[in-house]
Formats: sequence, structure tokens, C-alpha cells
Amino acid sequence: MIVYTIIGALVFQNLETTNEKQQCIRKMNAYNPIENETAEELWKAAQVFQQIDDEENALDAIYDIVVDFRQKALALKYDGKNCSQIGVDGGPQSDWSFSGSLLFCVTVFTTVGYGNITPQTFYGRLVCIIYALVGTPLMLVFLANIGSIMADVFRFVYVRVCCCGCLRHRIGSNPGDIAKLKNEEEYSEDDDEHISVPITVTMAMITGYIFMGALLFSSWENWSMLQSAYYCFITIATIGFGDVVPGVASMNDTSGQFIMVGAALYLVFGMAIMSMAFNLIQEEMIGKVVWITEKLGLSKQQECENDGPTDQSTAIISEPKSKDPFAMASPMEAPYPMYKPSDNPENLKHMLREPSTLTNWAAAAISQNTKK
Repeated sequence: MIVYTIIGALVFQNLETTNEKQQCIRKMNAYNPIENETAEELWKAAQVFQQIDDEENALDAIYDIVVDFRQKALALKYDGKNCSQIGVDGGPQSDWSFSGSLLFCVTVFTTVGYGNITPQTFYGRLVCIIYALVGTPLMLVFLANIGSIMADVFRFVYVRVCCCGCLRHRIGSNPGDIAKLKNEEEYSEDDDEHISVPITVTMAMITGYIFMGALLFSSWENWSMLQSAYYCFITIATIGFGDVVPGVASMNDTSGQFIMVGAALYLVFGMAIMSMAFNLIQEEMIGKVVWITEKLGLSKQQECENDGPTDQSTAIISEPKSKDPFAMASPMEAPYPMYKPSDNPENLKHMLREPSTLTNWAAAAISQNTKK
């Protein structure tokens, strides 16, 4: 995605910069006569009303001239910059600078779409369509993969840091059980997947990311905390109204270009965090639904309806009911080799890594010796 974004920024910068400069010069050439004409009308009005000493009518006439000038200037959408110096050292920056184009590309394939700059040329719009058609699915795949990975990492950190008592709780509180867990490596890492992160923790993480962004943008742009938090939320939520865009006010400075790059990075990381949050919330909600159905007896009832009678041989090769590596299963439930009189210590070595295998073998051995 990084390479795709950089290539897109270079392409749009090349396609739109020349056209932007031409359009700006056209607006400037149309604005200058209006400005000169307005200045001349104001001068004439001041001279006339100075002679007749009619201050009230003079103010009304001047007001009408200024309002007419304002309407014409707004219709041109000229911002007053020296268009002939766009892109020149010391001159005004182009809207399609590399940082501006980079932010535009990110808002395209993330479907945020601020709308502060848009392609105006035929080829620019054509490339934008193709770029969005290819980039949006790529971004969705990227978010799905990175969201899953980040969810696993966050769950691992949560279990090790915030839920350090979960391991003891899962294996029981008996001293004999706890003694079996002499180090964390004996605990199966697969069991981390069975621990879901609470929704409150996930929401707190999102709130913290928005608050961190609000601090950054309030410092960079001199926005209020509310305005900065508002921008961060509508950005990572892909709402993208476009009424608040960073870097626009200081576009001609190096800091403005830096802010645009920072905004693009904040958007990408924010969407990755949102994808991770959706993964964690989905797991938590599924776990809650399963828990409720089990409490209501709906899950057990469905099992009884779907499962037919099973014989002893089926039970022997069936999957263990408990995924806990320290759970004691009966010999009939165990999918492991049963006790044989010919067993020797060499045959038991492969069982030492799986306590349930060894306990099932021992239970079978004791049972057969008792019968004899």
C-alpha cells in the first residue's frame, strides 16, 4: 500500500499541477480588471460625494460597490496568490504538491474523500476512477489482514499484562494444579484465542487514539481540542465532511506539507486500529451470544437434535470435550492409544508433552490391572 500510495501521488501531481497553474492564471487575469474597476469606482464615488457633502448617500453607494466586487470575486474563486510563481522556490505551493497529492490518494482508497482538492483534467479524473477501483479493494484486504494481526497482538498483550490472573483462573486454584504451571511456556498459546478483550477496553483504546490525535492537531493547527477531536473522529470513521482539513492554512510553509503527511499517516493507522477494534468487538459479541444460548439451553438442545446415538467405538475416536491440556478425560473419551501390557518407557516419551495423554494411559493401565 505504501508503494501504491506514492505512485498515485506522483501520478496525480504530474497530471494536475500544470492544469492548476493554468486555471489559477486564468482566474488571476479575470480578477485583476475587476479589482481595478472597483478601485476606480470607489475613487469616483468619493470625489463626487465629497463635493456635494452627502455622507449618507456616499456610504450607501460605496457599500453597493464593495458588495458587487465581493460577489464577482467569489464567483471567480480566486484566492489572491501569485499564480505565475506556483511551484517556484519562494512562491506559493501548489494544491497538488507531493504531500497534498499523498493525502488525496489516501482519502481516495480509504473512501474518506475530504473534497478539498479534486482532479479537474480529463485524464486526472479517469486515473482517479481506476485508482479508486483498484485501491479500495487493496485497502480492504490490507485492513482485514492488519486488523487480524493487530487483534492477536493486542489480545496477547492484554492477557500477559492486564489479565495476568487468567491463566491461574483457567487451570483452577488448587495448589496441585498451579504447581503444574511452573512457567508460561507450559501453557498453550492457543488458549489466548479463548480469552476475549472486553468492549470497554477496546472503546478506551479508540478514545485514546482520538485524544492523542486531538493533541497533535491542536498543536499543529492551533485548533481547539473539540475541533481537533471532531476532525479525528470523522476521519477514522471515514465520514470525511471536508469542512476541517489540516495543512490548508499553512500550505505555503514546510510545516503545512509536514502536517499533510502526518494527517495521511494518522488516517491509515487509525483505520487499521478501527479494523482491529471491529475484530475484537466481533469476538466479544460472539462469545456473549454463545454464553447466552448456553445459559438458555438452546445450544445443548440443538446438539441433542442434531446428534444421533453413538456407539463405544465412535466415542473412543471422538474429539476430546475439553480443550484444556490439563483436563482429565476418561479412557473412553480419549483419542489416545490405550494401555497395552507390552508398553515400555520408550513408548511413553511422546506422551510427556501432553499431560492428558499420560493421564488417560495411566487411568487405562490402572483399570485393566484392577480387573485382573
